Amino acid sequence: MNKKIDTQVLHVLTKEYIFENSVNAEDYLNKVDENYLPRWEKKLDQVKFTEEQLKFLNDNLPEVNIVVFSADWCGDCQNGVPVLMKIAEANSQINLRLIDRDSHQEILEKYLTSGSKKIPLVFFMNSEYQEINRWVERSAYSYSMWYKAKKQAIANDSDNYSDYLRPLLKEHSSQMFTENTREIMDCLVKAVALIRATMSLEKLKPLIS
Repeated sequence: MNKKIDTQVLHVLTKEYIFENSVNAEDYLNKVDENYLPRWEKKLDQVKFTEEQLKFLNDNLPEVNIVVFSADWCGDCQNGVPVLMKIAEANSQINLRLIDRDSHQEILEKYLTSGSKKIPLVFFMNSEYQEINRWVERSAYSYSMWYKAKKQAIANDSDNYSDYLRPLLKEHSSQMFTENTREIMDCLVKAVALIRATMSLEKLKPLIS
């Protein structure tokens, strides 16, 4: 899905704001409501990386800071944030910070996606906390399930597409989670490539100035 992202506010989410209002993965999980915690734990156990992804995560990576707006009740967060938690576990150069969506509505107003405050809202940042890449809500594959359900509802002259969505989500839940993992990893790979390119240019500056 082509999501319309506001790119005019790249400096609103400052390093100071992040450290004053975010927590690490362990502290975040400790605050998850007991009604939702089993779901988070289940998803953490389900995270699996391919050999290629593991090879990348075990590489000598530059510092990457990942900042996420999340909510414990949010199904999309439960399907995306555990992947980020496992990514951060895999390499000490990857720092994950989580901000509670419900307590920080004002900053989300600055980062709308298609006019809405969609979560999880994931920022991939360099060592200076400058945004390099972004991932929002769910994978394109997951969005296709919503589109398919709406199409079925329209074909059956129904106003309640959730009746068509639930069986699709149940049938394709495993693939949706896999696609979330793939897309998030792809965003990380691109962020690392851009950070490395910038670092290389910085090293060349004294030679060409």
